[in-house]
Amino acid sequence: MPDVKNDRARAASLLNRAADAHRAGRVREALTLYDQVLTHDPDDVDALQYGGLAQLQLGKPKAAVSRLRKAALLAPDEAPVHMLLGNAYVSLDQPEAAIPSFDRAI
Repeated sequence: MPDVKNDRARAASLLNRAADAHRAGRVREALTLYDQVLTHDPDDVDALQYGGLAQLQLGKPKAAVSRLRKAALLAPDEAPVHMLLGNAYVSLDQPEAAIPSFDRAI
């Protein structure tokens, strides 16, 4: 049986390292760490949200949409997730798709 407690602790440690790297401007490193968090907890909203932000910062809006859509489904009341999702759609030149996300954000 998997050790869920250790997985959660490992995911939390990785998430902290990812956030530190992201704040320091090491976006690629942060994205790698967010991905590692998701191997331990595929529904970690923070890793999905900030990983989506990192993908946007790296010019990968299509990948960001996939991650941010999942985050929005898991945390429908998190305005920042919807704002990022709207921005990702705008980056893909899909303003019509962005409108519902921006509406949810406000």
